[in-house]
Amino acid sequence: MKRYIFLLSIGAVLCIGAQVTLSVQVHSENNNALIDALPAIISLMIGGAMTVSGLLGLAENHQLLWIGLTKLVKAKHIEVPNELSLSGLAEAYQKTNDFWKAYRRICFTICMILGGILGISTQMLSTPFMNYLIFLGGASTSTVLFGLWFGGAALSKVRATHIAISSFTQDLQKLPNASEIRSKKKISNNRGYVTWTNREKSGNIRRTPKKRSNNQVIAALRS
Repeated sequence: MKRYIFLLSIGAVLCIGAQVTLSVQVHSENNNALIDALPAIISLMIGGAMTVSGLLGLAENHQLLWIGLTKLVKAKHIEVPNELSLSGLAEAYQKTNDFWKAYRRICFTICMILGGILGISTQMLSTPFMNYLIFLGGASTSTVLFGLWFGGAALSKVRATHIAISSFTQDLQKLPNASEIRSKKKISNNRGYVTWTNREKSGNIRRTPKKRSNNQVIAALRS
């Protein structure tokens, strides 16, 4: 999870930096050659690939946590649910919903920052170059700060939900299987039944000589 968040963060920074650089390069008063914009274009491509890879890695890593989780909950004997990281599947589903909400917020933040910088640079192309730089720098900084506030909380939420579900899975793996508990209970019940039947048999054996002795005494008196 950490490497995907790192990959996403580095890719987003590269994309934003390349977008600002290209916005400066395309101004009509900028006398730089087109070849000077090539590093920014390459950075934008690499940053985009890293951002997409990070987003896909986050989604795939979260989905891997759910493989076999439902069967694991049904197979384990949960005696005290409060001792687990999550109370059950209902809370795990709620954490998953929180993950996807935060995931959508991250995607929206990245698109908003890049689209905002592109829109600002497009609208201000006709202004003088110095005014363009000042306005572009201020607007880009404001957009990035808002994106960090909005997207940073979403990244923290993504990591928190991942840790919660991962800890829940580890706690379940430490629990005994429900089938083992049921088999132990059956064995203990069978032992109690055998002990009780043996006691009844031994009681009947002990009573039998007494009945025989009484019959002998009665026969002797009659004679």
